[in-house]
Amino acid sequence: MTMPFVTPEPDTEMLYKVTTPYALENDHRLAFDDPALGIDGGLPLTSLTLSDKDRKHPRLEHPRLAEMLRFFD
Repeated sequence: MTMPFVTPEPDTEMLYKVTTPYALENDHRLAFDDPALGIDGGLPLTSLTLSDKDRKHPRLEHPRLAEMLRFFD
């Protein structure tokens, strides 16, 4: 599951409902701008404000992600 959010206004607050408590061991993410995903958000990457955490997400070619994704073949 991916959850990208783009807001047209600065300082936008966003809430979403979850059904289980946060567990770090289940927090798996990938870089939204990975060319392998083919996502075009319609905005130049230089115009986006990302957290340090979001800037560091691995790409699909990362060995850990490749291992996780093999279960979806």
